Amino acid sequence: MGRRQDMREKGTESMNTKERIIVMAIRLFNEQGTGTVSTNHLASALSMSPGNLYYHFRNKEEIIRAILERMIVRWEALYVFPWERAPRLTDVQHIVTQNFLLVWDYRFFYRELSALVQRDPVLKDRYQQIRRERLAHLEALFQQFERTPSPRSPHIPTSVTNLARLCWLISDYWLPFLEIDGEVVLPEVIEQGVALYMQVLRPYVSEAEYTREMTPPETIPLLQEETDQVERVDQYVPKEREYGTDRRSD
Repeated sequence: MGRRQDMREKGTESMNTKERIIVMAIRLFNEQGTGTVSTNHLASALSMSPGNLYYHFRNKEEIIRAILERMIVRWEALYVFPWERAPRLTDVQHIVTQNFLLVWDYRFFYRELSALVQRDPVLKDRYQQIRRERLAHLEALFQQFERTPSPRSPHIPTSVTNLARLCWLISDYWLPFLEIDGEVVLPEVIEQGVALYMQVLRPYVSEAEYTREMTPPETIPLLQEETDQVERVDQYVPKEREYGTDRRSD
């Protein structure tokens, strides 16, 4: 435990101040929720003055927007796979698994999504834009399966759209669904979510293909321990994005 703590502190020290704020915010938001974590709490956890924090982020909304940009970088990386061949179920399973890992890393965002976007119109606009893009990516992926001969592929455009929406709902709301049901959410439940997602796709591929290409659940890479989150989250640093200049109190 001591070694992991040392690694975490070393990783945090290597970041600049803005990155440290974002990483600490993700950790505290996941643990306590955005409602109970103020900018003063963040400054205290980072052993910095509130003024230093406000130099980088004028309010909590700006911090959450910066976190969303990091999530977007990871989303964009998910849909990069070889286009010189038709997509396979293993490609989809990899995308789904990585998306569930992202949901786990930023679980506060999905847990509070409705409230977050209602409180911040700028965040809402950006999230809606990304959601449209991600749904389009999913539809394009499923249409690739349609071009691959399969007796059960979806041939109606509305079917592809509805399939993408259904898969979206599973990937984004699986962990919040478990929490609302009173279950203790651990990284291991990612396997269950992946299995559920792939089960939805099963009617659209041949049984032989499904059996041949599906990775056994026990071999799906699980999330690293949360103590390693600093190193993982810091791999995805987005380009600076200009948002509105509105100022709100925490």
